[in-house]
Amino acid sequence: MRRDYLAQILAAIFSSEAAWVLVPRYGDAGQCGLVTPRADLAAIRVESEDTPALIAFLLAEPAGASRDRDIYLLGDSGTALVTWDHHTQQDGLCLQFSDISRSSRALVLLNELGAEFDVFGRGD
Repeated sequence: MRRDYLAQILAAIFSSEAAWVLVPRYGDAGQCGLVTPRADLAAIRVESEDTPALIAFLLAEPAGASRDRDIYLLGDSGTALVTWDHHTQQDGLCLQFSDISRSSRALVLLNELGAEFDVFGRGD
């Protein structure tokens, strides 16, 4: 997938929330380059104006290059989760929603970009 197209997809996804909380699977969030390097940060809140820096950070090294680079992003609403991990390269970007209206908006944004996606639902 072209890097600029992936950046557009990420921008569309990240535009669906006012902010995102970045949580690395391993290590300190303060070492990812989005804030002044600090040890012992479990997570970083990324505001909408910092989305370009977040996208550049994610695209700096392909997803799946190392399990040490697994990143989880929780939307400000608490209803959206983006997984950028060692499965992304092979299986695709995983988006999970617990709110139908938010998932619908994300699907519309992705559809407008011509993105291919699979939708899985769980009715309980």
